Amino acid sequence: MSLEAVQQVTRAEEEARQIKAQASQDARQQLAQAKLDAEQIVQDACSKARQQADELMREAQRQADADAEQQMDAARRQCDALQSAARERLDEAVRCIIERVVDV
Repeated sequence: MSLEAVQQVTRAEEEARQIKAQASQDARQQLAQAKLDAEQIVQDACSKARQQADELMREAQRQADADAEQQMDAARRQCDALQSAARERLDEAVRCIIERVVDV
């Protein structure tokens, strides 16, 4: 093989090593960037999930408050009805008590 051919092979081998080293470096950089991107995606997803959970909790609390208010209203109406019925029967109860006291 001539000297020129050996030098050409040597240059080709060196160029191949440089290409391989650059490809390896590029792959490491791409992998590092992919990891950063994946971490950001996970953080974004976690943040979104927390926001959704917070909103669901607020909505559940609003619904629970509304349900409690409805139950309180129903209980107030029942109490008012019982008080009204008791007031209507108050005179009768007083008469009944007086009759028993007078009869004794």
